[in-house]
Amino acid sequence: MYLEIILTIIAISFILFLLEITKIRKLLQGSNDSVKLLPIDTRDNDDLYNEAKELVLQHRKASASFIQRKLRIGYARAAHLLDMLEDNKVIGPSNGSEPREVLIEANHHEEEEE
Repeated sequence: MYLEIILTIIAISFILFLLEITKIRKLLQGSNDSVKLLPIDTRDNDDLYNEAKELVLQHRKASASFIQRKLRIGYARAAHLLDMLEDNKVIGPSNGSEPREVLIEANHHEEEEE
């Protein structure tokens, strides 16, 4: 009896696994009846980029936890914003657990906007 229960649970789990694989396959193929995936490279499309840049320049410190607290966002998005700031030469590369170096001055940023 226990063997039958275990085999039934395994069979149901396998069926659920196959259903998930099917959903993922549809997403990857861009099926019309599924949610579309975002483009892989969305680095320049974050609405909070300018706000994060202002914070970093104003406070002269850049870390994921700082951006998380100030913008009330999760770690992944804060880390993504840091990557964008680094790509745009606003901040330096990661240095372990230390905050990143801010490479430009706040007044330099204001001149760029004019």
